[in-house]
Amino acid sequence: MVGSLPLPSFCRRLTRIAALVLFACAAMAPSPWDARAIDAPAVADSADGTAFFYGGRGVVWDMPEAARAAEFTLEDIAEAGVTVVRVSATRWLAPGGDRHAARVLARADSLDISVAADLPLAYRSADQISAATDTLGAALDRLAAIARRHDALAAVGLGRALDTASPDMCPVLSSLAAEVEGRMPALSLYYVTPFRAASDRCASTVDGVLLDVRGLEDPLERWRQWTERSDGPVAIAAAGAWVDPDAPSGLSVPHSAERQARALESMLTGWIPAIVDPLVAAATQRPATGETAGGDRAGPTVFVFRWADTESPLGRRYGLWTASSEARPAASVVRGIYRGEQRVFAFPSGEPPGAEAPWAVLFGWFILIGMAALYARRPLFRRALGRYFMAHGFYRDSVREGRDTVPVVNWIWLLAVGVATGVVAAVIMEVLAPSMIAERLVEALNAGLDHRVGTVITAPLTTGAFTAGIVVALLLVWSVIIGLTVRSWTALRSDQVLMLVAWPCWPALVWMGVALVTVSTETAGDPEAAGLLAAFSVLTAILSTVRVLRDVKAVTQMPGAVATLLALFSPAAVIAAFLAVGWAQADLPLDLLIHLMSQT
Repeated sequence: MVGSLPLPSFCRRLTRIAALVLFACAAMAPSPWDARAIDAPAVADSADGTAFFYGGRGVVWDMPEAARAAEFTLEDIAEAGVTVVRVSATRWLAPGGDRHAARVLARADSLDISVAADLPLAYRSADQISAATDTLGAALDRLAAIARRHDALAAVGLGRALDTASPDMCPVLSSLAAEVEGRMPALSLYYVTPFRAASDRCASTVDGVLLDVRGLEDPLERWRQWTERSDGPVAIAAAGAWVDPDAPSGLSVPHSAERQARALESMLTGWIPAIVDPLVAAATQRPATGETAGGDRAGPTVFVFRWADTESPLGRRYGLWTASSEARPAASVVRGIYRGEQRVFAFPSGEPPGAEAPWAVLFGWFILIGMAALYARRPLFRRALGRYFMAHGFYRDSVREGRDTVPVVNWIWLLAVGVATGVVAAVIMEVLAPSMIAERLVEALNAGLDHRVGTVITAPLTTGAFTAGIVVALLLVWSVIIGLTVRSWTALRSDQVLMLVAWPCWPALVWMGVALVTVSTETAGDPEAAGLLAAFSVLTAILSTVRVLRDVKAVTQMPGAVATLLALFSPAAVIAAFLAVGWAQADLPLDLLIHLMSQT
């Protein structure tokens, strides 16, 4: 029989048989695991809705408005080894969005890419989600109709960064999950959370939880903590590191493109098992089913944040690709790991940047040293300062009688208070700027307001200078109002009024010193440090306002009701009113902000 076959034909058949045997052996054998890979849980049966959370190799994708452009981008995404994308369903839920969805999902299905769609609910409290659930019916019906026509839609996200640290959110989220599941029973349900496992209360309301691990020092440890405490599956919603577009290249440069690539390499090799045999890698099935040819362990579904750059008020760029379609080194990392072709990458180290001059710190210490020199060289200033702190009654008498009011020193004191407040504001912004809470705060704000807040956060020196000028101007205006008001009881000169207004604001100098020490220690990026500094500054501003009005009332003998009315024109009251208006426009729950600052 063998002899009757032509030799080339026989060799080709023998080669095919050998390849099939090798492939079958590889499929039956357990897959080798990289030494750094996590010990992933067994993949669940796809029938229980949890298989979506295992084995996915995904990216967060901001879909182009043009369906044709989205189709071309999907081809590039598939070529990079991506098997699942997470998108916002906002465009699809709008009237007429089903046409865009049909084309995108049809192309995704042809490329064997699964799609997870997030509902447009983010940074909301339980009451806000409850109100939104009552109005989402028609939009959910449209999404359900899309899901019935396209198998590529595998999961629906109920929201991002909801206040799941509050127990009040859980029944509301359960109600929303029931609405979605009633319309789309075949899809997996999840929500995206930045909270720690010990703080999040609502994991049981969905099929699985997706973690936003951006900005964490150890994202793998956050995932391990969640898997230990949660009964359901836990996957990764956003893994990434941001790039400063103006940063030079090199691993030694903070927020460089190479730093981003190294961070993704570390994270992905920890979550995604290594597949040594290329036949096994090529035979990997769509991750939405949770099945791999190499065995029953696939690791968690991971979404890299994000495929391409989008506009950011903070100037942060997360994309594997720039907005001009230029690949960053991280694109090669993701492609190599997702396709099972490469797990170790080399990048140039570059030159570490030189230290920037800490102008806010230097200016703050200059003010403190200047006030100390003034105290040493002006005996009248020393005497007035001693009376203010050691014999406050005598201080009030001297102001009432116009003795030792030190006019020049009062103006210097006023300017020092304004500058000190500006330095504190600049330090708060400098500490807050690198943190994730700054990014989440900006993400939670309405369009337009997010850019204004982003500018305030990313330009600490400008913010400090503006704050200093505003405080000095408000104190001067308040002094004029007080001087005109008290004429009915006691006539005071401008230097007397200025002394009554400026001197009780001395805590600003103390908090400037605290701020200078804070920024000199390892607190950059610590939102709790920035929050505490801001809270104590606000408290002392209120106490200073009370002390000013008490001194004015004692010196002029004006009625208490008039003093209370004057409080409405104080800098603290004016700034508080301005912030209250801005907060009302932001529509951001205070409890959620506190939870984001303290429990993420």
